[in-house]
Amino acid sequence: MKDMKGMKNTTMMSAVMMSAAATMAMFAAGCTGLDTGNAGVAQVKFALSAAPGQPVDSTGKEFVMSRALAPVERVDLYLPAGASCVGIEGLGPAGGSVGAVCEVDKIRVNGPWMVDLLTGQATPPFPVVPVVSGTYRRVDVRFDSDDDEVMLVEGTVALDSATVPFRLVVEVDEEVRFEGADIVARPNVVAEAFLKLDPTAWMATIPIAQCVAAGDLEVVNGVLELANGDGACEDIEELIEEAIENSGGLSDDDDD
Repeated sequence: MKDMKGMKNTTMMSAVMMSAAATMAMFAAGCTGLDTGNAGVAQVKFALSAAPGQPVDSTGKEFVMSRALAPVERVDLYLPAGASCVGIEGLGPAGGSVGAVCEVDKIRVNGPWMVDLLTGQATPPFPVVPVVSGTYRRVDVRFDSDDDEVMLVEGTVALDSATVPFRLVVEVDEEVRFEGADIVARPNVVAEAFLKLDPTAWMATIPIAQCVAAGDLEVVNGVLELANGDGACEDIEELIEEAIENSGGLSDDDDD
């Protein structure tokens, strides 16, 4: 009986030791995840557009857009605090030249793309990017204009009881920061990050209609070219470019 009792105690002790070992292994695995900040792989999809609304100048004159195109070089998605994207399948190493790459504090997605700001369609399409799970609060977009590709906005405006076409060419070569909503990326879910430029702010400080009435901006061949003129519109290109760069906002699908 003593031998049987001893065998039973030995078996129970072995089970306890195995359970403790399994618990320690699970704890160690959890600590590894915390150390790297890699809490699981999720996905994020981007969409860039002009937010609802039309450009309005400082006199209250509304400019109705019919076309708005913007060249984009890259998109940077900043990681949650303490997170790491190292080892996520589908991300290249830092310094990569194509696709999505893992950098120190962000995931960089390389283009280029031409984006229709009115429809949100990018050519080629923005990719779905593998990311570490977590809450993302900032996205930077690098706009890159050159001799062939610039930001182009066209439409119509009512001047002196007549509807006149307008054209705006902006050479934006800056990074625009998009912040606002929290984008929560979860495993097995594609989170949507909507990057929106606010066109109502682009001309808000410029009396464009007044400049046209004063002859400081001219309608040439039936088209109002929104370029540097005289008087209050002397630096119109720089003012609009700066306003565009400061008009970025971030939202998710719950905000629409």
